[in-house]
Amino acid sequence: MDNRGVQFQYLTGAPHSVLHKANRCMHDKNKSQPSTFMDHLLRLYPQAPTKISGAGELVPKSYQLLQYDFKKGSDIEFKDPNGSTEEENSLKSETSAINRLLTFNSPSKLTQELRKLMNSEKYSLEFFTPSVPNFINSHMIEPVCNDGKPVQLGSGCFGTVFLAALNNNIRRLVAVKFIRKNVASINDIIKEASFNSQLSRIHGTPCPEFFGLAKIESNEKFHSLALVSEFIGNENNLKSLTLYQLLRLGKRAFQKGSRLPFTDRDLVAILLHIISALAAIHHRSVYVNDLKADNILLRKEVNGWCTYIVDLGHATYGHQRAKFDLGNLTEEEYLSEYRQVAPETVYYGQCGPCSDVYSFGNIINKIYKSMRIQIGKIEELIDLCRKRDPRARPSTLWISKELEIIFNSI
Repeated sequence: MDNRGVQFQYLTGAPHSVLHKANRCMHDKNKSQPSTFMDHLLRLYPQAPTKISGAGELVPKSYQLLQYDFKKGSDIEFKDPNGSTEEENSLKSETSAINRLLTFNSPSKLTQELRKLMNSEKYSLEFFTPSVPNFINSHMIEPVCNDGKPVQLGSGCFGTVFLAALNNNIRRLVAVKFIRKNVASINDIIKEASFNSQLSRIHGTPCPEFFGLAKIESNEKFHSLALVSEFIGNENNLKSLTLYQLLRLGKRAFQKGSRLPFTDRDLVAILLHIISALAAIHHRSVYVNDLKADNILLRKEVNGWCTYIVDLGHATYGHQRAKFDLGNLTEEEYLSEYRQVAPETVYYGQCGPCSDVYSFGNIINKIYKSMRIQIGKIEELIDLCRKRDPRARPSTLWISKELEIIFNSI
């Protein structure tokens, strides 16, 4: 592996919380000030798995500056409890807190210490990520081009997804997702990668296989860290297909009097796949919070359609609260514009199985509009899932049983 590949591992290896915890040690009056960030990390988590000792209290102003640095990418100054700048602190000269990680010279050491951090009782759930993401040497990734131009799989306000080839023992097609700097931070990307890493390995594969993060330079609008996942699509025409796109194809075919690309039975089967994937995700105490037809990829198999949930940028773990940027909209205006998000999530940041069930109700509604027969049970299911009171919504297990009854009746 060349130096750039190694540096990439260091750059992506530690989430915001590592810096948060290291900052706790910076004002210990009884010990000399460590000279590097790794010294801070090692001091906080020594070789022996013992309790943290001698760590000073967190200085609020320093923590605010650290948060500002992650959001703005500007210079950061650490201050002692008296408020004076420590000019001799070697960390001050770095242009960004995240760039300090480039100074590490042992990826295995970083991973080891990071795991200790994430398993510690001192780890804050506010910054919790379920697993350490994998890291890929960017030289193993090459863009797939058509007529001399990179193949674009999708684009939105979050960023752009391109098709590429991952040359790791065997050549595989992958989707490389670039995130816009104005919608997410480096920490957000690492967090999304962590969710992808965990969920792509669980039984039932509710999400595409996740290979890891790669440092790939694109342009100034995007972060250089990209998420690399399995390509879900047609390898012959190099196109992916979302549920939203499939339903649009069906609408156009209906308007033209052409044969639809699916049957009503196919659509109910897709709903069964989605609710099964959602139940598997919830079993890991992970909640999507942004489930919609655009974020569900489809792959045509011999026995029907396979579904995959993608885009975990708003996902949360356990009792974490979701945060949505409403912009200039009121809560009600936001709910009217983004109907997939549950009311309690927008108003209070509350999320859980019930909030994803609300989103699933909107997916059922979209699919039902594309069905040729009217089924009263589906209409009832839509109403139940979209109840304003989250306690009145059904469980994923109950929904699955109802959909099986509907599927067998068609």
